[in-house]
Amino acid sequence: MTRIFVVDDSPFIRKAILRIFSEQPEMQVVGTAQSGEEALERLPATRPHVVTLDVEMPGMGGLATLREIQRRYTGLPVILLSVHTREAAETTLDAISAGAVDFIDKSRLNVMDFDQLSRELVAKIDLWGQGPHAYCWDRAVPPTPSQRAAEGAGAIPPVCWSSYDLCVIGASTGGPPALQQIVSHTSQDFPLPIAVVQHMPVGFTRPFAERLDSLGRMRVQEATDFNTLQPGRLLLARAGAHLIIE
Repeated sequence: MTRIFVVDDSPFIRKAILRIFSEQPEMQVVGTAQSGEEALERLPATRPHVVTLDVEMPGMGGLATLREIQRRYTGLPVILLSVHTREAAETTLDAISAGAVDFIDKSRLNVMDFDQLSRELVAKIDLWGQGPHAYCWDRAVPPTPSQRAAEGAGAIPPVCWSSYDLCVIGASTGGPPALQQIVSHTSQDFPLPIAVVQHMPVGFTRPFAERLDSLGRMRVQEATDFNTLQPGRLLLARAGAHLIIE
């Protein structure tokens, strides 16, 4: 049973999320809070496997709450609930850098694609609440996501780069922090162009590309019409559009 804690100052959003998980027999909402301060007080008693966290809240705020959660409970998966504005996108990307594992566009909770959003949220909870990502409250110092990745990584065999023309990456849940790691450790002399499709709401891919571009030596930008593929350069597909390469 995956235990979920919901943090949101909106009664409507809390009710909508409770409705989603009430229909999932393997998931249980063990607690809710309407502020960061209340969440931090209640987390030890409820011992959740995953936390959903509103980005914009009065008082402590979502970003500060996230940082404190990660300080106290390193590795506890936190999924953000955000809206698709430019300002919110920047805050969301700050939060991913601070340790959030993924995010959901919560403005879709009150529109016609509620069922699709429900499936997306359940899939994210299912991934981060079980298996190798599951948080263990009985372990004194849980490993960070990067430590878990290092523990599970084997030796990478040598690659004959001349056999390839393009590196393509497709990512959904868990993609943003993984892409940040890739870009942070890849230089501009990487021998192939890189094309990335990351499942994100409309309005998030441009600031995400700018964030990736600031992380390392590799040039990153959101794809536009008639971009030229170049070695050591990453093009991120624009949300809501196909990425076609000729």
